[in-house]
Amino acid sequence: MSVHTEFDKGSLLWVKAEIDSTLARASDALEQYRSNKDTAVLKHAKTHLHQAYGALDLVELTGLARFCDEVEQVLLVLEQGEHDEIGLPLVLRAIEEIGQYLNRLTIGMPNIPLALLPTFRELAQLRGACASGAELFFPQFVLSMPPGLPRKSTPLPLK
Repeated sequence: MSVHTEFDKGSLLWVKAEIDSTLARASDALEQYRSNKDTAVLKHAKTHLHQAYGALDLVELTGLARFCDEVEQVLLVLEQGEHDEIGLPLVLRAIEEIGQYLNRLTIGMPNIPLALLPTFRELAQLRGACASGAELFFPQFVLSMPPGLPRKSTPLPLK
């Protein structure tokens, strides 16, 4: 596994059930919105997605958290009554992709959020924004110093 795709799988396993539950509640709220068009229900879905965002950020799945944030942004567009016919199915699909991505991570897939780029672009495009893969790419740079080398910067002696 590359240093760029590593994350603490134990932390994810610790919070995954809660994230799954939160995503399910968001999906349920969106299905309820589909039937009654009550925008208050969209606020509930947005709250649930924001909770998922926080948990994903906490376990340092920053790219996936950014994807979740983009889904939230589309919900703001839906609250304004725009793009229901396109946006609602797209948001439901994106939430499903978040869950599938988490499932794949738990069985050993590397953390490569760029796999979500096509949907990420669709979400951004729906709200009139431009999206690039750089927004999903948050490499984890860990500097391991060989034994015996100082860990702090030591000023060089002046001659």
